[in-house]
Amino acid sequence: MLPRLRRFARQLSHDRSDADNVVAQACLGSLHDLDDWDTDTPLDRRIFCKIRKSCETKHHRQTLQQPTHAAQQLQNKVNSLPPDLASALLVVTVEGYSYAEAAALFEIPKHAVMDRVFQARKLLFSGQSHVT
Repeated sequence: MLPRLRRFARQLSHDRSDADNVVAQACLGSLHDLDDWDTDTPLDRRIFCKIRKSCETKHHRQTLQQPTHAAQQLQNKVNSLPPDLASALLVVTVEGYSYAEAAALFEIPKHAVMDRVFQARKLLFSGQSHVT
């Protein structure tokens, strides 16, 4: 699970060491709150949620300098998305969660996840960085 958590945190924080710290804190926090854990909730969902909340709170963004190829350009575009759109897009398209699973992860309705992914894709292909 750690590689998936680290990949997700890196996408949201844009900084490797910061992402590793966020993952460590989320894992430790989950262990600390183990007595309060609803065993019906998968552990990965709980930790992904803690990572997302931590990264959204920090609003930490770092853009790559002078993109040299398509992957870096796409990364820059994803980095420029609002955190709620970026996290929905990454969980569904990169991590492979269904819309229903992502809705449970983010504690929002399924249609809200679908809308966020739609808006993120729309912004990525339009060249804009925010919804107007």
